[in-house]
Amino acid sequence: MESRRELIAKTLDILTDLAQRHETISYGDLLNRLGITGERRPIGQIAARYLDPVAVYCIAVGVPPLTVLVVNGPKSSKPGQPGSGFFVWFDDAKAARELVENHDWDSFPPPPFPI
Repeated sequence: MESRRELIAKTLDILTDLAQRHETISYGDLLNRLGITGERRPIGQIAARYLDPVAVYCIAVGVPPLTVLVVNGPKSSKPGQPGSGFFVWFDDAKAARELVENHDWDSFPPPPFPI
């Protein structure tokens, strides 16, 4: 199994790829892509282990907040919106999404996450 640091790096890669395609991903789908299944805690709590370090990393390296691309699934009370954990780092999901969509990810991707 991959280490937590490797999964954080993989999360960054997944989100950068989604940003280039102007797409979002649900928390559950992100965890599935990371190979994390069978957890009994709420999905948001599990995903936060990988998304919080990505949020800090985006701030540190000066790229838009890629974590805005991870959204609640269709069964949520707020489908298609980031979870409450996103708002710990950023106040405005719409503005954050515009920053992500307008960023030139091909020319200015975040540096690789240090493993």
